Amino acid sequence: MRTSRALALAVGLVLCVVCSAPSPARADDATAQLRPASRPPPPEVHKSWLAPPRPIWPVIAAVVVAGAGVVISAVYAVRAGTDQSSVDSWNFEILNKTGTFGSSNGTGACLKPPSSDVITACNGLKSSQDAVNTDNTFIVVGGVVTGTAVVAGLLYYFLGPGKGDAQVARQRPVVTPWLSGNTSGVSFVGRF
Repeated sequence: MRTSRALALAVGLVLCVVCSAPSPARADDATAQLRPASRPPPPEVHKSWLAPPRPIWPVIAAVVVAGAGVVISAVYAVRAGTDQSSVDSWNFEILNKTGTFGSSNGTGACLKPPSSDVITACNGLKSSQDAVNTDNTFIVVGGVVTGTAVVAGLLYYFLGPGKGDAQVARQRPVVTPWLSGNTSGVSFVGRF
């Protein structure tokens, strides 16, 4: 009985060793599981002309100046509308009193005003028209400042110092088919 137990124990040990040893097919499967299906190639590095220049503060300053120009134009455009309505009201008053329009440059009914109430209206018309002219000047100045700042900012951004120094990783696209249970598909990986 001791012999049969020893024999059974020896057979069991041999079977454990044989069963636990990897077969050639199992070794390939284990290696395939550890190795990725396809390894993407290393990324290429190129210089980007869309990268911001160094230093960036002139671009920020150009944006601020352009914004200030827009604000100046907008404020004086609103003021010009208000001042123009004042010019129209003075003109309407002169038209009612004399039958002709007045003019801020001293022509029309304001050429030789016959009474003091038309003189007041002509003076009001002249000061209101001067305000409209000033508003229009500041609108143009704001537009010129905005346009100049935008052009300078764009030129500095695309042609300024340090351009193209930023390196951007680029990876060639890799197409990898996959199969899993009842589903299959294709993976597309890359960086452009």
